[in-house]
Amino acid sequence: MVFASGGPGRGAPAGFARAAIPIALGYLPAGFALGVLAREAGFSVFETALMSASVFAGSAQFTMVAQMSARVPGPLVVATCAMVNLRYLLMNTSVAARMSKVGPIRRALLGIMTSDETYAVNCSMSERLSPDEFAAPAVVSAALGVDAVSYLSWLLATSGGCLFGAMLGDAERFGADFGLTAVFIALLAPRLKDAKQLRVALLSGAACVVCFLIGLGSWSVIIATVLAAALGVVLP
Repeated sequence: MVFASGGPGRGAPAGFARAAIPIALGYLPAGFALGVLAREAGFSVFETALMSASVFAGSAQFTMVAQMSARVPGPLVVATCAMVNLRYLLMNTSVAARMSKVGPIRRALLGIMTSDETYAVNCSMSERLSPDEFAAPAVVSAALGVDAVSYLSWLLATSGGCLFGAMLGDAERFGADFGLTAVFIALLAPRLKDAKQLRVALLSGAACVVCFLIGLGSWSVIIATVLAAALGVVLP
């Protein structure tokens, strides 16, 4: 994602709009797959839409559907989803200083609608701008636009999967479950600009896999994230 010429305020909307398109395209197959699973678990279209509107976190929603279909007690479902979403606390903390000049309402909206993909876009943009530049109305509005497009595409995809899933059958045979993974790869690759960033990405990825294999579950992502931040500081 890049600015057009003419300064951050002028080129930001076009750059953010272009960044929202691959996110939305990646959400469609993954969200549709979630909707199919929700339908199979007994969710109605309204319940699926309400879940996506209130949670907006793919990994937590997949976990929620699996646990509720297995009749796991409600408090345990809530606790598990909260643990899965702990990474958003780290994400928003990492960009909080650069967004310090943004108004409280818009800053709250940016935080509430944070996803892995929108974080990558907003973090990349915030690194190029000072807090005053990021607080420019055009930039903040464009950032919120990316969040809104991502939010609505996920809501429509999950609802559509629940509504039309019976016509499709098993969505995984079309590779729909790989949609979010493909988006993650596409967002990560342009940020690997030097050997240090590549080492951090590979080592943290390996740490996440090892933690998952030894049974740490969703904590694997949190541990790998903290490890990646530490490696970024200590590696030459």
